[in-house]
Amino acid sequence: MNALPKTTRTLSLRANFSWIFVGNVVYAASQWGILIAIARLGTEEMLGLFALGLAISAPIIQFTNLGLRQVLATDVREVYVIGDYLSLRLFMTMLALLLIIVISVTLYDVEALQIIVFISIAKVFEALSDVAYGFLQQQERMDYIGKAQLIKGPASLVSMIIGILLTNSLAGGVIGMLLVWCILFITFDLHNMRRLVSHQEQMMPRWDLERLKPLLWTALPMGFVALLGSLGWSLPRIFIEQFLGEAQLGIFAALFYLLVAGSTIVVALGQSAAPRMAQYRAIGNWQAYTRLLLQLTGIGLAIGLIGLIGAIFFGQQVLGLIYGPTYATYTDLFVLLMVVGLITYVDTCIGYAITAARIFRLQILSSGIPALITYGLCLFFLPSGTLFTVAWIIIGAVSASLLIKLTMIGWIFIRR
Repeated sequence: MNALPKTTRTLSLRANFSWIFVGNVVYAASQWGILIAIARLGTEEMLGLFALGLAISAPIIQFTNLGLRQVLATDVREVYVIGDYLSLRLFMTMLALLLIIVISVTLYDVEALQIIVFISIAKVFEALSDVAYGFLQQQERMDYIGKAQLIKGPASLVSMIIGILLTNSLAGGVIGMLLVWCILFITFDLHNMRRLVSHQEQMMPRWDLERLKPLLWTALPMGFVALLGSLGWSLPRIFIEQFLGEAQLGIFAALFYLLVAGSTIVVALGQSAAPRMAQYRAIGNWQAYTRLLLQLTGIGLAIGLIGLIGAIFFGQQVLGLIYGPTYATYTDLFVLLMVVGLITYVDTCIGYAITAARIFRLQILSSGIPALITYGLCLFFLPSGTLFTVAWIIIGAVSASLLIKLTMIGWIFIRR
Protein backbone atom coordinates (compact mmCIF):
# COMPACT_ATOMS: atom_id res chain seq x y z
CA MET A 1 0.00 0.00 0.00
CA ASN A 2 1.30 3.49 -0.82
CA ALA A 3 2.64 5.64 1.97
CA LEU A 4 0.13 8.32 2.81
CA PRO A 5 0.83 12.02 2.96
CA LYS A 6 1.65 13.11 6.47
CA THR A 7 -1.26 14.19 8.63
CA THR A 8 -1.73 17.94 8.50
CA ARG A 9 -4.28 20.32 9.86
CA THR A 10 -7.02 20.68 7.28
CA LEU A 11 -8.89 23.96 7.03
CA SER A 12 -12.62 24.42 7.31
CA LEU A 13 -14.72 24.67 4.17
CA ARG A 14 -15.22 28.38 4.85
CA ALA A 15 -11.50 29.02 5.30
CA ASN A 16 -10.63 27.04 2.18
CA PHE A 17 -13.22 28.94 0.17
CA SER A 18 -11.96 32.28 1.50
CA TRP A 19 -8.38 31.57 0.48
CA ILE A 20 -9.16 30.14 -2.94
CA PHE A 21 -11.71 32.88 -3.61
CA VAL A 22 -9.30 35.70 -2.81
CA GLY A 23 -6.55 33.99 -4.80
CA ASN A 24 -8.79 33.36 -7.78
CA VAL A 25 -10.18 36.92 -7.71
CA VAL A 26 -6.70 38.43 -7.78
CA TYR A 27 -5.50 35.99 -10.43
CA ALA A 28 -8.57 36.45 -12.64
CA ALA A 29 -8.33 40.24 -12.25
CA SER A 30 -4.69 40.04 -13.28
CA GLN A 31 -5.51 37.91 -16.33
CA TRP A 32 -8.20 40.41 -17.20
CA GLY A 33 -5.63 43.14 -16.68
CA ILE A 34 -3.41 41.41 -19.23
CA LEU A 35 -6.17 41.70 -21.84
CA ILE A 36 -6.68 45.35 -20.94
CA ALA A 37 -2.94 45.99 -21.12
CA ILE A 38 -2.70 44.43 -24.58
CA ALA A 39 -5.76 46.41 -25.71
CA ARG A 40 -4.37 49.67 -24.33
CA LEU A 41 -0.67 49.26 -25.17
CA GLY A 42 -1.16 47.39 -28.44
CA THR A 43 -3.83 46.94 -31.08
CA GLU A 44 -7.01 44.93 -31.55
CA GLU A 45 -4.99 42.65 -33.84
CA MET A 46 -2.48 41.98 -31.04
CA LEU A 47 -5.32 41.11 -28.69
CA GLY A 48 -6.80 38.84 -31.33
CA LEU A 49 -3.43 37.15 -31.81
CA PHE A 50 -3.16 36.53 -28.06
CA ALA A 51 -6.67 35.07 -28.04
CA LEU A 52 -5.75 32.88 -31.03
CA GLY A 53 -2.70 31.55 -29.19
CA LEU A 54 -4.86 30.57 -26.25
CA ALA A 55 -7.51 29.04 -28.53
CA ILE A 56 -4.98 26.83 -30.35
CA SER A 57 -3.00 25.69 -27.30
CA ALA A 58 -5.84 25.28 -24.79
CA PRO A 59 -7.69 22.24 -26.25
CA ILE A 60 -4.50 20.19 -26.65
CA ILE A 61 -3.10 21.15 -23.24
CA GLN A 62 -6.47 20.51 -21.60
CA PHE A 63 -6.64 17.04 -23.13
CA THR A 64 -3.13 16.02 -22.11
CA ASN A 65 -3.77 17.38 -18.60
CA LEU A 66 -6.23 14.45 -18.30
CA GLY A 67 -8.13 16.26 -15.56
CA LEU A 68 -5.44 15.01 -13.16
CA ARG A 69 -6.12 17.81 -10.70
CA GLN A 70 -9.72 16.64 -10.23
CA VAL A 71 -8.69 12.98 -10.15
CA LEU A 72 -6.02 13.70 -7.53
CA ALA A 73 -8.19 16.02 -5.44
CA THR A 74 -10.99 13.43 -5.19
CA ASP A 75 -8.65 10.44 -4.64
CA VAL A 76 -9.66 10.19 -0.99
CA ARG A 77 -8.43 6.58 -0.78
CA GLU A 78 -4.98 7.74 -1.99
CA VAL A 79 -4.49 4.97 -4.52
CA TYR A 80 -1.59 6.87 -6.13
CA VAL A 81 1.15 9.12 -4.74
CA ILE A 82 1.98 12.59 -6.03
CA GLY A 83 5.00 11.28 -7.98
CA ASP A 84 2.71 9.14 -10.14
CA TYR A 85 0.64 12.16 -11.09
CA LEU A 86 3.72 14.29 -11.79
CA SER A 87 5.23 11.61 -14.02
CA LEU A 88 2.12 11.28 -16.14
CA ARG A 89 1.70 15.07 -16.35
CA LEU A 90 5.34 15.59 -17.46
CA PHE A 91 5.06 13.02 -20.23
CA MET A 92 1.71 14.24 -21.52
CA THR A 93 2.62 17.94 -21.52
CA MET A 94 5.79 17.30 -23.52
CA LEU A 95 3.66 15.38 -26.01
CA ALA A 96 1.19 18.29 -26.13
CA LEU A 97 3.93 20.85 -26.79
CA LEU A 98 5.27 18.82 -29.68
CA LEU A 99 1.82 18.42 -31.20
CA ILE A 100 1.04 22.14 -30.90
CA ILE A 101 4.27 23.05 -32.67
CA VAL A 102 3.58 20.65 -35.53
CA ILE A 103 0.02 21.96 -36.01
CA SER A 104 1.06 25.61 -35.78
CA VAL A 105 3.92 25.26 -38.28
CA THR A 106 1.43 23.81 -40.74
CA LEU A 107 -1.37 26.37 -40.33
CA TYR A 108 0.03 29.75 -39.29
CA ASP A 109 2.60 32.37 -40.25
CA VAL A 110 5.78 33.10 -38.29
CA GLU A 111 4.27 35.82 -36.09
CA ALA A 112 1.32 33.68 -35.02
CA LEU A 113 3.56 30.61 -34.63
CA GLN A 114 5.85 32.52 -32.28
CA ILE A 115 3.01 33.59 -29.98
CA ILE A 116 1.38 30.15 -29.97
CA VAL A 117 4.65 28.41 -29.03
CA PHE A 118 5.52 30.86 -26.23
CA ILE A 119 2.00 30.61 -24.77
CA SER A 120 2.18 26.81 -24.98
CA ILE A 121 5.49 26.68 -23.10
CA ALA A 122 3.96 28.87 -20.40
CA LYS A 123 1.03 26.44 -20.28
CA VAL A 124 3.45 23.58 -19.58
CA PHE A 125 4.51 25.20 -16.31
CA GLU A 126 0.90 26.06 -15.54
CA ALA A 127 0.05 22.38 -16.02
CA LEU A 128 2.75 21.32 -13.54
CA SER A 129 1.46 23.83 -10.99
CA ASP A 130 -2.01 22.39 -11.60
CA VAL A 131 -0.90 19.00 -10.25
CA ALA A 132 0.53 20.70 -7.18
CA TYR A 133 -2.80 22.45 -6.64
CA GLY A 134 -4.62 19.12 -6.96
CA PHE A 135 -2.51 17.67 -4.16
CA LEU A 136 -3.02 20.73 -1.96
CA GLN A 137 -6.74 20.58 -2.72
CA GLN A 138 -6.85 16.92 -1.69
CA GLN A 139 -5.22 17.87 1.62
CA GLU A 140 -7.80 20.66 2.01
CA ARG A 141 -5.07 23.29 2.24
CA MET A 142 -6.42 25.88 -0.15
CA ASP A 143 -4.45 28.55 1.70
CA TYR A 144 -1.31 27.49 -0.16
CA ILE A 145 -3.13 27.67 -3.50
CA GLY A 146 -4.58 31.07 -2.65
CA LYS A 147 -1.16 32.44 -1.73
CA ALA A 148 0.30 31.09 -4.98
CA GLN A 149 -2.41 32.80 -7.01
CA LEU A 150 -1.92 36.05 -5.09
CA ILE A 151 1.69 36.10 -6.24
CA LYS A 152 1.27 34.62 -9.70
CA GLY A 153 -1.51 36.92 -10.91
CA PRO A 154 0.06 40.34 -10.31
CA ALA A 155 3.52 39.06 -11.30
CA SER A 156 2.12 37.82 -14.63
CA LEU A 157 0.46 41.17 -15.31
CA VAL A 158 3.57 43.20 -14.46
CA SER A 159 5.80 40.95 -16.56
CA MET A 160 3.42 41.22 -19.53
CA ILE A 161 3.37 45.04 -19.34
CA ILE A 162 7.14 45.32 -18.95
CA GLY A 163 7.73 42.85 -21.78
CA ILE A 164 5.46 44.76 -24.18
CA LEU A 165 6.97 48.14 -23.25
CA LEU A 166 10.57 46.96 -23.55
CA THR A 167 10.18 45.08 -26.84
CA ASN A 168 7.16 46.87 -28.34
CA SER A 169 5.79 43.44 -29.18
CA LEU A 170 3.34 40.88 -27.82
CA ALA A 171 6.05 38.20 -27.89
CA GLY A 172 8.10 40.07 -25.30
CA GLY A 173 5.15 40.22 -22.93
CA VAL A 174 4.35 36.52 -23.32
CA ILE A 175 7.98 35.57 -22.66
CA GLY A 176 7.90 37.62 -19.45
CA MET A 177 4.76 35.80 -18.31
CA LEU A 178 6.35 32.45 -19.20
CA LEU A 179 9.40 33.14 -17.01
CA VAL A 180 7.21 34.12 -14.05
CA TRP A 181 5.20 30.89 -14.25
CA CYS A 182 8.39 28.81 -14.46
CA ILE A 183 10.03 30.48 -11.48
CA LEU A 184 6.94 30.27 -9.27
CA PHE A 185 6.44 26.57 -9.96
CA ILE A 186 10.00 25.77 -8.97
CA THR A 187 10.31 28.07 -5.96
CA PHE A 188 6.77 28.09 -4.54
CA ASP A 189 4.53 25.24 -5.68
CA LEU A 190 7.10 22.47 -5.25
CA HIS A 191 8.07 23.86 -1.85
CA ASN A 192 4.47 23.78 -0.64
CA MET A 193 4.05 20.16 -1.72
CA ARG A 194 7.20 19.17 0.15
CA ARG A 195 5.71 20.58 3.35
CA LEU A 196 2.76 18.17 3.19
CA VAL A 197 4.29 14.83 2.19
CA SER A 198 5.60 12.37 4.76
CA HIS A 199 8.43 11.13 2.51
CA GLN A 200 10.18 13.33 -0.02
CA GLU A 201 10.61 10.43 -2.45
CA GLN A 202 6.85 10.48 -2.98
CA MET A 203 7.35 13.62 -5.06
CA MET A 204 9.95 12.13 -7.38
CA PRO A 205 8.64 11.18 -10.83
CA ARG A 206 8.01 7.43 -10.90
CA TRP A 207 8.39 5.93 -14.38
CA ASP A 208 6.67 2.69 -13.44
CA LEU A 209 4.40 1.64 -16.31
CA GLU A 210 2.54 -0.81 -14.09
CA ARG A 211 1.35 2.17 -12.04
CA LEU A 212 1.07 4.78 -14.77
CA LYS A 213 -1.06 2.65 -17.12
CA PRO A 214 -4.02 2.25 -14.72
CA LEU A 215 -3.73 5.93 -13.72
CA LEU A 216 -3.81 6.90 -17.40
CA TRP A 217 -6.83 4.68 -17.97
CA THR A 218 -8.63 6.19 -14.96
CA ALA A 219 -7.88 9.78 -16.01
CA LEU A 220 -8.24 9.42 -19.79
CA PRO A 221 -12.00 10.08 -19.83
CA MET A 222 -11.39 13.38 -18.02
CA GLY A 223 -8.84 14.20 -20.71
CA PHE A 224 -11.52 13.83 -23.36
CA VAL A 225 -13.92 15.84 -21.19
CA ALA A 226 -11.37 18.65 -20.91
CA LEU A 227 -10.50 18.47 -24.62
CA LEU A 228 -14.10 18.62 -25.76
CA GLY A 229 -14.97 21.28 -23.20
CA SER A 230 -12.03 23.41 -24.26
CA LEU A 231 -12.92 22.90 -27.92
CA GLY A 232 -16.42 24.07 -27.13
CA TRP A 233 -14.97 27.40 -25.96
CA SER A 234 -12.11 27.61 -28.48
CA LEU A 235 -13.99 26.72 -31.67
CA PRO A 236 -16.01 29.96 -31.74
CA ARG A 237 -12.79 31.97 -31.45
CA ILE A 238 -11.12 30.00 -34.21
CA PHE A 239 -14.14 30.49 -36.49
CA ILE A 240 -14.29 34.20 -35.60
CA GLU A 241 -10.64 34.62 -36.58
CA GLN A 242 -11.23 32.77 -39.84
CA PHE A 243 -14.47 34.45 -40.95
CA LEU A 244 -14.60 37.78 -39.11
CA GLY A 245 -10.94 38.67 -38.54
CA GLU A 246 -8.53 39.19 -35.65
CA ALA A 247 -10.01 42.58 -34.69
CA GLN A 248 -13.48 41.08 -34.11
CA LEU A 249 -11.87 38.21 -32.21
CA GLY A 250 -10.15 40.73 -29.95
CA ILE A 251 -13.46 42.45 -29.16
CA PHE A 252 -15.20 39.13 -28.51
CA ALA A 253 -12.37 37.92 -26.24
CA ALA A 254 -12.41 41.14 -24.23
CA LEU A 255 -16.17 41.00 -23.63
CA PHE A 256 -16.20 37.28 -22.95
CA TYR A 257 -13.54 37.60 -20.30
CA LEU A 258 -15.94 39.59 -18.13
CA LEU A 259 -17.69 36.28 -17.44
CA VAL A 260 -14.61 35.32 -15.45
CA ALA A 261 -15.74 37.56 -12.59
CA GLY A 262 -18.61 35.18 -11.82
CA SER A 263 -16.61 32.09 -12.73
CA THR A 264 -14.01 33.03 -10.12
CA ILE A 265 -16.56 32.68 -7.32
CA VAL A 266 -18.12 29.53 -8.76
CA VAL A 267 -14.78 27.80 -9.32
CA ALA A 268 -13.56 28.76 -5.83
CA LEU A 269 -16.69 27.21 -4.33
CA GLY A 270 -16.43 24.10 -6.47
CA GLN A 271 -12.74 23.54 -5.77
CA SER A 272 -13.29 23.97 -2.05
CA ALA A 273 -16.34 21.73 -1.91
CA ALA A 274 -15.23 18.91 -4.24
CA PRO A 275 -12.90 17.08 -1.79
CA ARG A 276 -15.54 17.31 0.94
CA MET A 277 -18.26 16.06 -1.43
CA ALA A 278 -15.99 13.18 -2.48
CA GLN A 279 -15.64 12.21 1.18
CA TYR A 280 -19.40 12.35 1.70
CA ARG A 281 -19.93 10.17 -1.35
CA ALA A 282 -17.24 7.66 -0.25
CA ILE A 283 -18.87 7.13 3.17
CA GLY A 284 -22.40 7.17 1.76
CA ASN A 285 -23.52 10.41 3.43
CA TRP A 286 -25.84 11.39 0.58
CA GLN A 287 -27.78 13.87 2.68
CA ALA A 288 -24.67 16.02 3.21
CA TYR A 289 -23.68 15.54 -0.45
CA THR A 290 -27.11 16.76 -1.59
CA ARG A 291 -27.11 19.73 0.77
CA LEU A 292 -23.72 20.90 -0.50
CA LEU A 293 -24.82 20.42 -4.12
CA LEU A 294 -27.93 22.56 -3.62
CA GLN A 295 -25.90 25.28 -1.91
CA LEU A 296 -23.41 25.35 -4.79
CA THR A 297 -26.00 25.53 -7.56
CA GLY A 298 -28.04 28.14 -5.69
CA ILE A 299 -25.03 30.43 -5.39
CA GLY A 300 -24.11 29.84 -9.04
CA LEU A 301 -27.62 30.79 -10.15
CA ALA A 302 -27.62 33.93 -7.99
CA ILE A 303 -24.26 35.07 -9.39
CA GLY A 304 -25.49 34.57 -12.94
CA LEU A 305 -28.64 36.60 -12.34
CA ILE A 306 -26.65 39.46 -10.78
CA GLY A 307 -24.31 39.54 -13.78
CA LEU A 308 -27.18 39.51 -16.28
CA ILE A 309 -29.09 42.29 -14.54
CA GLY A 310 -25.90 44.34 -14.24
CA ALA A 311 -25.19 43.94 -17.97
CA ILE A 312 -28.71 45.05 -18.90
CA PHE A 313 -28.62 48.26 -16.85
CA PHE A 314 -24.92 49.17 -16.71
CA GLY A 315 -23.30 47.28 -19.60
CA GLN A 316 -22.48 50.28 -21.77
CA GLN A 317 -20.87 52.21 -18.91
CA VAL A 318 -18.83 49.22 -17.78
CA LEU A 319 -17.50 48.42 -21.25
CA GLY A 320 -16.67 52.05 -21.98
CA LEU A 321 -14.87 52.51 -18.67
CA ILE A 322 -12.82 49.34 -18.92
CA TYR A 323 -12.03 48.95 -22.60
CA GLY A 324 -12.89 52.26 -24.26
CA PRO A 325 -15.65 53.69 -26.50
CA THR A 326 -15.20 51.13 -29.30
CA TYR A 327 -16.18 48.27 -27.00
CA ALA A 328 -19.09 50.21 -25.44
CA THR A 329 -21.03 49.86 -28.71
CA TYR A 330 -21.30 46.10 -28.11
CA THR A 331 -23.62 46.29 -25.09
CA ASP A 332 -26.27 43.99 -26.61
CA LEU A 333 -23.61 41.36 -27.27
CA PHE A 334 -22.43 41.73 -23.68
CA VAL A 335 -25.95 40.97 -22.40
CA LEU A 336 -26.12 37.79 -24.48
CA LEU A 337 -22.75 36.69 -23.13
CA MET A 338 -24.03 37.21 -19.60
CA VAL A 339 -26.84 34.76 -20.43
CA VAL A 340 -24.05 32.34 -21.33
CA GLY A 341 -22.52 33.07 -17.93
CA LEU A 342 -25.75 32.39 -16.05
CA ILE A 343 -26.15 28.95 -17.63
CA THR A 344 -22.44 28.15 -17.34
CA TYR A 345 -22.21 28.93 -13.62
CA VAL A 346 -24.98 26.47 -12.77
CA ASP A 347 -23.52 23.92 -15.18
CA THR A 348 -20.08 24.23 -13.55
CA CYS A 349 -21.45 23.68 -10.03
CA ILE A 350 -23.20 20.50 -11.09
CA GLY A 351 -20.03 19.37 -12.87
CA TYR A 352 -18.04 19.55 -9.63
CA ALA A 353 -20.63 17.35 -7.93
CA ILE A 354 -20.42 14.77 -10.71
CA THR A 355 -16.62 14.71 -10.52
CA ALA A 356 -16.76 14.37 -6.72
CA ALA A 357 -18.85 11.25 -7.26
CA ARG A 358 -15.92 9.90 -9.36
CA ILE A 359 -18.10 9.70 -12.48
CA PHE A 360 -15.58 10.39 -15.24
CA ARG A 361 -16.50 8.58 -18.44
CA LEU A 362 -20.08 9.79 -18.71
CA GLN A 363 -18.87 13.39 -18.61
CA ILE A 364 -17.60 12.92 -22.16
CA LEU A 365 -21.24 13.30 -23.23
CA SER A 366 -21.69 16.63 -21.43
CA SER A 367 -18.60 18.01 -23.18
CA GLY A 368 -18.74 16.21 -26.51
CA ILE A 369 -22.32 16.94 -27.55
CA PRO A 370 -22.05 20.72 -26.90
CA ALA A 371 -18.74 20.80 -28.81
CA LEU A 372 -20.37 19.09 -31.79
CA ILE A 373 -23.27 21.55 -31.63
CA THR A 374 -20.84 24.48 -31.55
CA TYR A 375 -18.80 23.15 -34.47
CA GLY A 376 -21.80 22.38 -36.66
CA LEU A 377 -23.60 25.67 -36.04
CA CYS A 378 -20.45 27.79 -36.43
CA LEU A 379 -19.60 26.05 -39.69
CA PHE A 380 -23.11 26.56 -41.05
CA PHE A 381 -24.01 30.05 -39.79
CA LEU A 382 -20.81 31.99 -39.14
CA PRO A 383 -19.59 32.53 -42.75
CA SER A 384 -22.49 34.98 -43.12
CA GLY A 385 -22.96 35.76 -39.44
CA THR A 386 -21.75 38.21 -36.80
CA LEU A 387 -20.56 38.12 -33.19
CA PHE A 388 -24.23 37.95 -32.16
CA THR A 389 -24.51 34.71 -34.14
CA VAL A 390 -21.63 33.31 -32.11
CA ALA A 391 -23.28 34.30 -28.82
CA TRP A 392 -26.54 32.51 -29.71
CA ILE A 393 -24.61 29.42 -30.76
CA ILE A 394 -22.81 29.31 -27.42
CA ILE A 395 -26.08 29.75 -25.54
CA GLY A 396 -27.45 26.68 -27.31
CA ALA A 397 -24.32 24.65 -26.57
CA VAL A 398 -24.12 25.45 -22.84
CA SER A 399 -27.85 24.79 -22.46
CA ALA A 400 -27.32 21.31 -23.92
CA SER A 401 -24.46 20.73 -21.49
CA LEU A 402 -26.62 21.73 -18.52
CA LEU A 403 -29.47 19.42 -19.54
CA ILE A 404 -27.07 16.48 -19.89
CA LYS A 405 -25.49 17.12 -16.48
CA LEU A 406 -28.87 17.39 -14.79
CA THR A 407 -29.71 13.98 -16.26
CA MET A 408 -26.41 12.59 -14.95
CA ILE A 409 -27.02 13.92 -11.43
CA GLY A 410 -30.42 12.23 -11.46
CA TRP A 411 -28.75 8.99 -12.56
CA ILE A 412 -26.18 9.25 -9.74
CA PHE A 413 -28.92 9.49 -7.11
CA ILE A 414 -30.94 6.67 -8.66
CA ARG A 415 -27.99 4.21 -8.64
CA ARG A 416 -26.66 5.16 -5.20
